[in-house]
Amino acid sequence: MPTYGHTWAGLLLWGVPLSIVAALLIRRSAPVVAAHLPGWWRDYGVLGQVRHRWYITVLSAWSGTVTHRLWDEVTHDRLAGTSLGFTTLGRPLLPDLPWAVALHGASTLIGLIGWALATVHIGRQGLL
Repeated sequence: MPTYGHTWAGLLLWGVPLSIVAALLIRRSAPVVAAHLPGWWRDYGVLGQVRHRWYITVLSAWSGTVTHRLWDEVTHDRLAGTSLGFTTLGRPLLPDLPWAVALHGASTLIGLIGWALATVHIGRQGLL
């Protein structure tokens, strides 16, 4: 069975709606969750008051799914259901560790660290 999640149609029909639902869930739960957090973390409850125009939310979701797909193209040797990927990334970096897996893992870790640092910076500086 083919996978359509990384095709252009899949991004539009699956990725964008899923991103919008995630944004709505975060906005609704932020005040309740933040109320139970210590210190400046409580400030994140303001996310529940954010109401962007619908097209800003849709364009942001679309932008996120497109950049996800483009990043996957340079960190994967292949993606099911698409012709994406560089076959050379399937070659081993170390025994039993292809370049694609190493790049994907490293980029995920770097993204997680960047997100955490930005979250702390925004909260501590009162930028919400």
